Amino acid sequence: MCYRTIVVAREWGRWRNNAEPYSVDIRTPDPTVVSTTTYGYPADQCRFDTMVAGALCDPERDDPTQIPGLLPSPITGLYGHHSVASEDDSRPASCHEGFGARSACWFKPNMPEHDCGNGVGWTRCEEEATVLVTCAPPDGESRRHCSMGCVRFEDPEIEDEIYVCAEDFPPDDAG
Repeated sequence: MCYRTIVVAREWGRWRNNAEPYSVDIRTPDPTVVSTTTYGYPADQCRFDTMVAGALCDPERDDPTQIPGLLPSPITGLYGHHSVASEDDSRPASCHEGFGARSACWFKPNMPEHDCGNGVGWTRCEEEATVLVTCAPPDGESRRHCSMGCVRFEDPEIEDEIYVCAEDFPPDDAG
């Protein structure tokens, strides 16, 4: 079955380019290493490499009726968002490393730069309280210049430290 799958993948490469010799080759895998998972279509060699890896991957699956990794995002609650939780859930049913692993030309495992260190997110002020730095999975870290400075948001119900740009801070209605 593995051999047949690889032959079909090679023929797919030939069909894609409608040419001889083959545009894809099992001896020359795509050397590209992405920094984040690609959601579009990668190059033909990368797609071929992924098909070969799929043919060679032999994971242990407990329940073939379940879709591994189909979990709601812990941040947005939506399905289909790549998250550390969905990746961890899919790990036993896929080949993340070694023989048959997903191709690095489109897949970035573990997403540590999007985890924010606590799985939830954080905010902080930098550059003498003029820049608000936010980390929120699944998007990662972002920076914003605060024209009126960066301040701590005071809310007794929020246990973690939360910072906001002063210009966005709600006005004090107490007078």
